[in-house]
Amino acid sequence: AANGRKVLFLFDVDGTLTPSRRTLGPKMDDMLDTLKSVGHIAVVSGSDLPKLEEQLASSKGSGD
Repeated sequence: AANGRKVLFLFDVDGTLTPSRRTLGPKMDDMLDTLKSVGHIAVVSGSDLPKLEEQLASSKGSGD
């Protein structure tokens, strides 16, 4: 941001970052990498942590 503060990008998972109950696709993974350079990314979900980790694992294999 112009004032030196980072932006918080907050996303729902199912139906927004991924198709419902599916994994993160390469295009969305690339978009999130781009957003990480300008801000923080957070997700909101009704799923438990193991399911979120499965869905949001990097398609590049880095796991972040």
